[in-house]
Amino acid sequence: TLIIKPSSVVMTGATGDGAPMNQPPMLTVETFTKGFMHPFMRKILTALVFLTCAALLVINEINFRATSLAFDDAAAARRANLQLQSLMLAVSDAESTQRSYLLTGDERYQADFIQHMSDIDTQAGQLAASAQVGVRDSVNALLGQVREKQKVMNETVQLQMAGNVAGWRRIVDSGVGRELMRKIQAQGAHVIAFNNLRLKRFDVQARQSLHMARLAMAGMLLFAVGMIILSWRQTVTRERRE
Repeated sequence: TLIIKPSSVVMTGATGDGAPMNQPPMLTVETFTKGFMHPFMRKILTALVFLTCAALLVINEINFRATSLAFDDAAAARRANLQLQSLMLAVSDAESTQRSYLLTGDERYQADFIQHMSDIDTQAGQLAASAQVGVRDSVNALLGQVREKQKVMNETVQLQMAGNVAGWRRIVDSGVGRELMRKIQAQGAHVIAFNNLRLKRFDVQARQSLHMARLAMAGMLLFAVGMIILSWRQTVTRERRE
């Protein structure tokens, strides 16, 4: 009976001479880092470092410019909303003092009305000067309605000053002033909604900028840690050989 122990089995090559077969070399850290000690590989790593830094700089510059444009647009939208709100308040105050003067004939209300009409002109001029391209048509339509409202209010006040009560009552009862005020409020709300979208775009761009900055920082940190580890392994390998 032939008994073969597992420990006595010898794998032979193709020649059958009993010599052990050549096993493929194992991939160790030393053999892995040995390739990076070659001058050609060092040149590749150096080029990779420069390319990575250049890519990060380009991404950062693009991100910075996009954020700056979004910030400027958001600041203009905030100013436009403030000017629009001031204009709407001036129109509302003028309408209130106009009504008080028509009902009482008190000259103090007339003076307040004149002041509010002047405020309307000032606010309208500022709003027209700062209107952006995308909302300029809506602003011009709003300012046209405001001018029509001013014309109607001035006409009723002039009739009251002339003692023509029936004349200004006829204009008030026609409802043209209320209709114009309704249009002004609707158009103003439309412009404010458009400016709010510009503010929302800035918020989105700011979040994207923070996200990209975090990813770039993490990528640069990982790349630096990898390069430090490879350099350290090369030093250890060199010291072992010496």
